[in-house]
Amino acid sequence: MLFACILLFAAAAVPAQEIKPGHEPGTRDAAEIKSAMQLFETEYHPQTFAPYPGDIASSGNTFYYTHGTFRVAGIGKEFWPIFSRGLLNPFVVSALEIFRSGDSLVFGKADTVVLSNLEEFPELSASVKQKRFRFWLLAPRHMNPQVCFFELTNDEADAQTDLTTFILHARLTFYIQAWIVI
Repeated sequence: MLFACILLFAAAAVPAQEIKPGHEPGTRDAAEIKSAMQLFETEYHPQTFAPYPGDIASSGNTFYYTHGTFRVAGIGKEFWPIFSRGLLNPFVVSALEIFRSGDSLVFGKADTVVLSNLEEFPELSASVKQKRFRFWLLAPRHMNPQVCFFELTNDEADAQTDLTTFILHARLTFYIQAWIVI
């Protein structure tokens, strides 16, 4: 309840934006969409991310990278190629404890993060070639999850491209850790 009040208060300061049908103003969903729209308006700039360069293994809902582990909780299997292809990986999601030892990166003991509540935000997508998403990041030794947004771009996509095909041929073009869930 407190989170909803804080989010609604924050959204009240956001200039009015068009809310797509199905998301009525005054609901938590509408407030989150408004906050996300403002975030993309002020913080968005195209980025280039390489897929994870090492081996990726998986077991159930856990993805193992040489440099950390992601456990995806409550995330539909249609989204799992984002992790198995290494689009979102420990180098992008820098919540893991990383420090330098000579010329190499070394990860701390707490090398597992949990990602949950992943969903597409079609209201934020600028074209059929771009899809924007939100997820919650639960990092070791953090009390509250952090809301993160990312964008995938598939230059070959059209209006008939389904989500799975879109992800299989996409690249990561934006990532940001936005706000903390209270």
